[in-house]
Amino acid sequence: MAELEAEIWVLGHDRTLDDVDRKVFDVVVEMDMPILASEKRRDELTVALDPPRIGRMGEISLPVLVVVGEHDLPDVRAAAAHLARTLSHHEAVVIPGAAHLAKLEQPEAFNRVLTGFLEAVSV
Repeated sequence: MAELEAEIWVLGHDRTLDDVDRKVFDVVVEMDMPILASEKRRDELTVALDPPRIGRMGEISLPVLVVVGEHDLPDVRAAAAHLARTLSHHEAVVIPGAAHLAKLEQPEAFNRVLTGFLEAVSV
């Protein structure tokens, strides 16, 4: 299961294991093993909000950084695009050469984006 999740989050969309840093893949598998061993059923972790959170995104007034990887899954990229359309104060960034775990695959690019965002919004 950990390898399957690593395939989803590290390989992402349209890449194979040969396209990524194997060390990143292996680290994600290693990090995921204890989580999977202790994880409760996912349906037990779900919290229903009333009204649902999708209808409440417009209430967020703080600056938000929306980051996706170039190779992130299509539904994750669609969710990020929805956030960018919905939030009034946002910055949306696509990290090249990364899937969902951009901070592990492209740490310098991710840190540059995050630092720039934080510097722009700091008081």
